[in-house]
Amino acid sequence: DLARLGRDAGRLEPARVPRTADLAAGLGALYVIEGSVLGGRVILDALSGRLGDEIAGATAFFGGRGPRTGLLWQAFRASLDRFGE
Repeated sequence: DLARLGRDAGRLEPARVPRTADLAAGLGALYVIEGSVLGGRVILDALSGRLGDEIAGATAFFGGRGPRTGLLWQAFRASLDRFGE
């Protein structure tokens, strides 16, 4: 996305997945990450409505998992519920 928008992505630090002490903490970290993926779709919709063609081809970051994002979020939430039981 950054290259498509004329920016140098090589200057950024890579994202790091947090280390967790146990499964419950790991699921909590994953909840935050997966929630961010879901929220990215909302941000993309807002940006697309305002910027339109200006961001065409530079939507992978906020695009999440495309049209499957909501379904995958629901499946993850169901897994959390089963773990909680």
